[in-house]
Amino acid sequence: MSNVVGVISELAIVDRGLLCLVASLAVMVYDHLLTLASEIQFVWKQDFSGRTVIFFINRYFSPVMMAVLFAESNTSKKVSSLLYTVSLILQACIQLAQGLFDALRIYATWNRCVMTGLVVFTLSIAPFSMTILVAVSKGPSVKGISIIIPESYATLDANISEQNPPSASIISFIIQLTSNTLVAILTWIKTAAIREEALRCDIDVRISTLLLRDGTIHYA
Repeated sequence: MSNVVGVISELAIVDRGLLCLVASLAVMVYDHLLTLASEIQFVWKQDFSGRTVIFFINRYFSPVMMAVLFAESNTSKKVSSLLYTVSLILQACIQLAQGLFDALRIYATWNRCVMTGLVVFTLSIAPFSMTILVAVSKGPSVKGISIIIPESYATLDANISEQNPPSASIISFIIQLTSNTLVAILTWIKTAAIREEALRCDIDVRISTLLLRDGTIHYA
């Protein structure tokens, strides 16, 4: 009887995970549609460069990966294994692009300080390193569901092998949290300087407007 209850509880957790996945995908697609006009104007009508590639990966790999994860839970074991591999590749690309984006952001705002950018990049690729570790591990795994948090691209992965203990995921999460906190603080320092300069020039700029402009919600 206890085994039956345990199975039902696990199925309920998986079901809730799938619902969260679908809801997150719907919100992301809705946001993309709302900002599509600005995206075309400020990205696709500009000269193609490396930042265009980073933007494309950050923008479109996430919904594709979430769709793949949803499909993975509704297919045969063979197809599911292939889709899981695809999702890991997409996830690694997203995490690497996000690390590059954070590093370039700080590099640009801090007067092209290479050292600051390298520190942020080193911390930001912790989730990428964890994904690679999971991908190359050969130990037996427990089939579960991956729940993706779009804004930070953090992963709570239930497909963790015996060679990759939960402590590795915790360490990766702590490093990613430290990276986001560092980026937020460095951004706030520059935001405060802009605010002070605006006040000296008698320009009325709300601090909330500056914080929203500089992406505080994303890193908070």
